[in-house]
Amino acid sequence: MRKSGYRKCSVKRCKNTTANSNCRFFRFPKDNARAKQWVTACNREDLVLKTAEYLYAINRICSDHFEDRMYANDLKSRLLPSARPTLNLHNHEENDQNIAVSK
Repeated sequence: MRKSGYRKCSVKRCKNTTANSNCRFFRFPKDNARAKQWVTACNREDLVLKTAEYLYAINRICSDHFEDRMYANDLKSRLLPSARPTLNLHNHEENDQNIAVSK
């Protein structure tokens, strides 16, 4: 039975969901090596030990993280087999340390 609700992007700090954006959401690859590349790109330590099967079934990455050249068609509804997320990954922790807090 399919869970009701919405999907959210697996990239750390990405706020896109199927409810709040016009993005497309893509499953993780079934191939273990490629799935691990996607996990690294997501900057999500909690996903490192998950299997490719689990990642494929549960996790998604939104279209905001893929370059135009990564798509297999003009509709941008299918990714090339070699596609991997490279855009808007926010994986530089120094951004957190440079935020000024006003009191």
